[in-house]
Amino acid sequence: MKTLFSNGILTLDIDMISTLTMAILILLLGYGLRKKIKFLEKFCIPAPVIGGVLFAILALILKQNNIMSMKMDTTFQSPFMIAFFTTVGLGASFGLVKKGRLPLIFYWLLCGILSIMQNVIGVVFAKLTGISPLLGLMVGAVSMEGGHGGAAAFGPTVESLGIEGATTVAIAAATFGLISGGIIGGPIAKYLIDKNNLKPNVSSNQNSETFDEIAGTSEQKQITTHILMTHLAIITVCMSIGALASGWFAKTTGLVLPGYVGAMFVAVLFRNINDISNFDLTNVF
Repeated sequence: MKTLFSNGILTLDIDMISTLTMAILILLLGYGLRKKIKFLEKFCIPAPVIGGVLFAILALILKQNNIMSMKMDTTFQSPFMIAFFTTVGLGASFGLVKKGRLPLIFYWLLCGILSIMQNVIGVVFAKLTGISPLLGLMVGAVSMEGGHGGAAAFGPTVESLGIEGATTVAIAAATFGLISGGIIGGPIAKYLIDKNNLKPNVSSNQNSETFDEIAGTSEQKQITTHILMTHLAIITVCMSIGALASGWFAKTTGLVLPGYVGAMFVAVLFRNINDISNFDLTNVF
C-alpha cells in the first residue's frame, strides 16, 4: 500500500492483498450490521450491499471533498468472478431443472423478455440523449442480466470499436443494478410474503424429494484439507477448460464468449455427468 499525491489530492494506492483484505472486512461489516440492525435483517438486505454501499459513500465523500482518493488493484477480480460462476455451474443439476417444470420454463421466458426490453430501453434512451447506442447496450442486458461478469467481459470488445469508457459505464450500471436490486427486492419480497400470508405447504411436500436430495447434497461430510483441495482442483480444472473453450469458440465463430460462461458450462457438464456416474473424486485421490 502506497500513498502519493495526484493532482493535489492524496491518493491511496492499494495493492491486491490489501484490496482483498478490505473487501473481506467490508463484507464482514455488512454481516455484523445486519445482525445488529433489525431493519436490515427484517427486509432481507444482503450483507455485501450493506457494507459495499457504506464504503462507496465514504469513498465518494472523501473524493468529492478532495480529501483522499483510492486506487485499488483488481487483479483478483477476474479469477474470483470466474470461480464464482464455476461454482454456480457445479450446482446446476438437471434434476433440479426437471423439478422446476413449467414454472421454471415460464420464469426463463420472462427473463428472456426482460433482457430484450433492457436492450431496447438502453438503445432508445442512448439515441435520445445523443450518445452511442453501444453504450445503451452496455447498460442494458450486458450489465443488468450479465452483471459485473458480463460488463467486464464485453467492455473491452466495445472499447475496441472506438467507444471509450464502455467498461466503466457497464461496471457502474451493474453496480447500480446490484445495489438497487438488493435494496428494493428484499423489502418488496417481504411485503408480498406478509401481505399474502405465504407459508411453506409442508403437507404437500412430505412425500417429495427435498432440495438437498435432488441436488445430491443431503449427505453431510466433515470438511477436511483433502476434501477442500479436491473441490478446489475441480473448480480450477473447470475454469481452465472453460477458458480454452471460450477462446476456441471466439476464434471459430467470431463471437465473444466471456471466460466465465465457458467455465460455467463446463462445470454444468461435469456436475451432471458426475450425477449419472455417481463418481466420487474424494475417494480417488
